[in-house]
Amino acid sequence: MTNENLKMTFDQLQRYRLAVDLIEEVRRKKPLSILDAGSREGFLDNFLPGDQIIGIDRSDFIGDRFIKGDVLCLPFRDNSFDVVLTLDVLEHIAVFDRLAFIEELVRVSDDTIIIGAPFENNEVAEAEKLAIEFCEKMTGVKNEFLVEHLIKGLPDLGEIIAWAEDRGLPAVVLPNGYIYNWFLMICLNFYLAQIKDPWEFIFAVNQFYFNRFYTEDNREPSYRHFVVINKRGRMAPEDLAEKFIYRDSPVSIPDLGSVLEEINHILDFVYQEMISGLTEEKENLRLERDELIVKLETALAELNGIKSTIPYRMYKKTLGRLMNKSGLSLDDPHLQR
Repeated sequence: MTNENLKMTFDQLQRYRLAVDLIEEVRRKKPLSILDAGSREGFLDNFLPGDQIIGIDRSDFIGDRFIKGDVLCLPFRDNSFDVVLTLDVLEHIAVFDRLAFIEELVRVSDDTIIIGAPFENNEVAEAEKLAIEFCEKMTGVKNEFLVEHLIKGLPDLGEIIAWAEDRGLPAVVLPNGYIYNWFLMICLNFYLAQIKDPWEFIFAVNQFYFNRFYTEDNREPSYRHFVVINKRGRMAPEDLAEKFIYRDSPVSIPDLGSVLEEINHILDFVYQEMISGLTEEKENLRLERDELIVKLETALAELNGIKSTIPYRMYKKTLGRLMNKSGLSLDDPHLQR
C-alpha cells in the first residue's frame, strides 16, 4: 500500500484495516462483491483494488463505483453482495432506525456483514466528551461528528447481539481502537490541525501511528467494536477472537515523546520522495522544503512544550481517570516508555 493510499485520519485507518483483515478471512481465494454502506469517499478501494466495491452515502462523492442513496432503503436485490459493511455509521442514524438499517445490511448480503461503531459505555462516553472539549479549546468549534454522537446517543451493543440471536444469526464481537490510543491520537490530530497547511504533516503522523500501533489496537478497553455476522454460519467465533484480539503484551499507551521523535524523519522521507519526482521545480521545492523545516521545527518545539499546557494537563488527568476505571495505574512500569 502506498503513502497516497494512507491519506486518512488515524481512526479511519483503524477501522478499515480491521475490516479488510476480516474480509480476507472470508475471501476463499476469489474476488468479492462488497457494499460499503455510508462509504463517504470510498476508502475501501485503497485496500482492495481487485474486488468489486460499491459505496453508498447520502452525500455527493465522485467515483464510478459510488451511489448517492439512503442506507435505510438500499437499492439492491436480496443477497446481492458477498460482504456488506458499515463503519462508524450506525451511531449517526436515529435510534428507532438502527435495527431497520441492520436488517437492510443483512438482506442484501449473501454471506458476511461487518458492523463497526462506538457503542455506549461509560469509558467511551467520557472519552468522547473530553475529546469534544479539547477540540473546542484548540479550534474554537466543537467536532460535529462527535457532537452528533451526543445528540443521537451511541448504539446499544447488547441490543444488536440479541437481535442477531433472535434470528439465528451467529455474531462475533471484536474490539477495535484501544481507547487510550484513540484519545491521545484524536487530541493530537486536533492540535496539529492548527498548524498552517497541516494535512501532509497529519497524514504522515497518522501513517506512523498505523505502522506502529495498529496490531495493538484490537483489544479492550476499545473505542469501537465490530459485530461480524455470517449468514451461512461458517465462522468459528473462538478462531476470530484468537486471531484478531490482541493479548500478547502488557498494556501500554503510545508515548507522545516517541511519536514526536519520529515526525521529522517521516516528513523528510515524504518530501524527499516529492523532490525526486520533479525536475524543473527542484530548486523551488528545496527552498519551500527549507522553509517548511523551519516551520516544523517551530511546531515541534511547541509540541514538545505541550506538557506544560492546560490541554495536556487535561489529557493527563483524563487518562489517569480512564485508566483507574480499568484498574490500571500511570505508575505501572509497563507504561513507562
